[in-house]
Amino acid sequence: MVEEMELQKKLVIRTMAKDIARLREAEVGIEREKIMKMKVEEVKVSLKVAEKERKKIEEEKKKAEMEKKRIEEARKKEEELRKKEIILAKKKEEEEARKRVEEEKKKAEMEKKRIEEEIRMTKIRKLLEKVRLPVAKLKERVELKKVERPEIEEKPKLEEKFFKKIPLEKVPEVEKIPERELIERLKRAEERRERERKEREEFLKKVAEEKIEIKPLIPKEEVLTRFPLISKIPPKKAPLGEKVFV
Repeated sequence: MVEEMELQKKLVIRTMAKDIARLREAEVGIEREKIMKMKVEEVKVSLKVAEKERKKIEEEKKKAEMEKKRIEEARKKEEELRKKEIILAKKKEEEEARKRVEEEKKKAEMEKKRIEEEIRMTKIRKLLEKVRLPVAKLKERVELKKVERPEIEEKPKLEEKFFKKIPLEKVPEVEKIPERELIERLKRAEERRERERKEREEFLKKVAEEKIEIKPLIPKEEVLTRFPLISKIPPKKAPLGEKVFV
């Protein structure tokens, strides 16, 4: 009986030792689980922190990207404004250059007109000189004849010959034409001759192009028979080197 009791005690002690060992192992496992849970929690917290940091970094990246885009857009706008300013400056320069060219053209045209006017006036003056010289020479010759032959009686004047009944005081004097008006008249006459010459040339050109046959209204033989004095008329002289169209 005693031995059985001893054996039972030993068995109980062994089972208790095993249970205690199991309990200790369970406690160790629980501690390990706690530690693992804590580690898992720490990892979760660190992951959350890392996620927050990642989101923060992404937001910073987005902000930086938006700032970069804004800076790029501002740079592009500035570049476009600079290009527009350059184009406007070029247009302004071109406009100023065009205005300068137009002014130069106007000045050149005015200078050309002035030179043409001077040439025309010199021509008119030369014509006047040509007219005046023979008259002056004729006057000189008359005066010389008067000096050389004073005994020759002067012919009665036109007023005395044909207008004896009219007193000389009442005879109107011949109006002297001023030089400027004479120049203007010569100028107008020259312009009229030039215009008529151009019209004749255009008409002859038209006749030559269209091959129009110009027939006189009266044949030449009939004209000479009907108007015999025409054959005695001297040929027409061309004024100032112009061609005479017969």
